[in-house]
Amino acid sequence: MSKISKYLITCFIFLLFLISCQNQKKSDTVENAAALDRKPHISVSIPPLKWITEKIAGSDFTVTSVVSSNISPELFDPSVKTIQELEESDLYFSFDLFAFEHKLEDAVSNPGKIYNVLENNSYLLKEDQEAHTGDGHNHGDYDPHVWFSMDIDSSIAENIKNVLSEKYPEKKDIFEKNYSDFISEINTFNTELKNILSDKKSKIFVIYHPALTYFAKEHNLTQVSVEQEGKEPTAQYLKNVINEIKKNNVKVLLVQPQFPKSSVDLISKEVPGIKIIEFNPLEENIFDNLKKFTDSLE
Repeated sequence: MSKISKYLITCFIFLLFLISCQNQKKSDTVENAAALDRKPHISVSIPPLKWITEKIAGSDFTVTSVVSSNISPELFDPSVKTIQELEESDLYFSFDLFAFEHKLEDAVSNPGKIYNVLENNSYLLKEDQEAHTGDGHNHGDYDPHVWFSMDIDSSIAENIKNVLSEKYPEKKDIFEKNYSDFISEINTFNTELKNILSDKKSKIFVIYHPALTYFAKEHNLTQVSVEQEGKEPTAQYLKNVINEIKKNNVKVLLVQPQFPKSSVDLISKEVPGIKIIEFNPLEENIFDNLKKFTDSLE
């Protein structure tokens, strides 16, 4: 091989080396920029908690829910993929009341990122037959549908604010303001609800799965559950529910999309004219969901 050929080959190899270095530099720059632009990721157990978390965290955070609004938390079983996604989150907020939440907490390798947003909460109701009007299925010691209590939502928001302020002290003023604004929204909404309910003749409502125990307690309403001990009701139990509907002239039956409809169909036949309204307790926006419920009352 001639000297000229060797020289050209050497130049060509050197040129390839320079191009490779330049491409690597560009790649590193892009990756570094992406890392700097990445928003902290907060995972939460269910959609209503996502809504509250976004109220406090603001737009500087990405918030995702482990369970979607069309799946029952009672039936949800986290997959390996769910656990892997949770591992990649910076924080995980939980009620620590549903069985799947306990599974996730046990599976995550870094328990330091997990926070129970109901810590030190004095508003929780023990889950028993009286509180749930016949629903005795086991979530644990407490009724898990806490997000329908405005008092508990205020407490949840405060706990989230405190955790975020500790983890991201440079944004503490933002969290404080967001929290203050949210509490004002809750107070305004509570007043609106009281005004709506004061005009309602009936103080009793029927719902398939008793998700509104907290709300009923705070507003002196009576909740009648179609579900019996977390299962389809027996014939005798369903007969009692139908008698309650007729006795109190209940016009509306609330049903959740996550549960079976066979008992609802039977009630419709036995009580002609009763209006069946879908009520999904896992909708993100708690205010809109409760407004839909109160508007449905007679």
